[in-house]
Parts: sequence; structure tokens; C-alpha cells
Amino acid sequence: MSRGRDKYGWERLSDVQVPRGMLWVVLIGLWWRQRGTNQAIDEFGERSSELGQLLGERWREGTEREEQLVQLQASIERMTRWLVRLTVVLGIIGVGSIAATIWVALS
Repeated sequence: MSRGRDKYGWERLSDVQVPRGMLWVVLIGLWWRQRGTNQAIDEFGERSSELGQLLGERWREGTEREEQLVQLQASIERMTRWLVRLTVVLGIIGVGSIAATIWVALS
């Protein structure tokens, strides 16, 4: 058994008389609050959907950038190997020309 306290003392809640129309005020207030909550949930759903789409797009763009960076790195490796080969060939040619100059000078 539940009891509520008023200014005169304790009274059983089942004996409390609610003023006329109070039930409608309470129901309308609850409906209004629930409506506001539903609107907030709908708005949050829209925002989270937009966020999900944006994150998905960024993820795909990031993946594309990673693929481009891998291709760029492979290209740079190939160019570096060619430059090393060219440097070795030019070094051999330079040493050969120095040797030829010395041989001509001594002959």
C-alpha cells in the first residue's frame, strides 16, 4: 500500500482525488514531451546517416590515395634503380676516359 504526504498528514494514494481535467493536462504534457523526443531522435538519425555517408566517402578517398601512394613509391623505386645504373655507367665511362687520357699522355 502506497501513501503520500500532504500538508495534513499521510494519506493513501488510492484515496487522493485528482482535480477534473488534470488527467488531460498530464496526457497532453506526456504526448508533447514524447513528440519532442521523437523529433530529436529523427534529427539525430538524419545527422548520423549524413556522418556515415561522409565517413564512407573519406574512407574510399583514403584508400584511393593509399593506392596512388603505393604506385608513386614503385615508380620512384624504378627511377632510383635507373639513376644508380646511369651513375655506374657514367662512372665507368669517366674512369675509362681518364685512363685513355693517361695512356695517350704516356705514349
